[in-house]
Amino acid sequence: MKRIITVVALAFVFLSCNNTNKNAANGTAASTDPVKEIAKPEHLDEPTFSKKVCDFTSAGAFKYLGDKPCIVDFYADWCKPCKRLGPTMEELAAEYQGKIYIYKVNVDENPNVSRYFAVDGIPAVFFIPMSGNPQTLVGLYPKEDYVKQINEFLLKGATK
Repeated sequence: MKRIITVVALAFVFLSCNNTNKNAANGTAASTDPVKEIAKPEHLDEPTFSKKVCDFTSAGAFKYLGDKPCIVDFYADWCKPCKRLGPTMEELAAEYQGKIYIYKVNVDENPNVSRYFAVDGIPAVFFIPMSGNPQTLVGLYPKEDYVKQINEFLLKGATK
């Protein structure tokens, strides 16, 4: 009899824990903290780039279209330094969420955007302020160099 009660009690505990996990996975568990989605770099194609960053199809001076400064990471899937830069861009997107946009543009799939910016080496990271011309880092750099560019170039004028 003790053995049956123990098995039933263990089954009850197991099923209770299992249901709680299922509810949490479905978003139905009671929670006081809303789940905040962590920002990630957004991949842009040529039409989306024309709407969010600049209309590269029209002649004239560069004019940024966004409402926050941005970073554009030009990369290729076959590029090993580009792959190593990927996690850094994800970390920066999370750390600067709400302050800047981080975009990624595949040079093989979007040659017209790459040509407009004269990208001839990758990774090429463009720091685009709200007004003025972009600054560029070509090659793979430590995260601190990207942070410095963000803080001293992109956000310096935005916080005043």
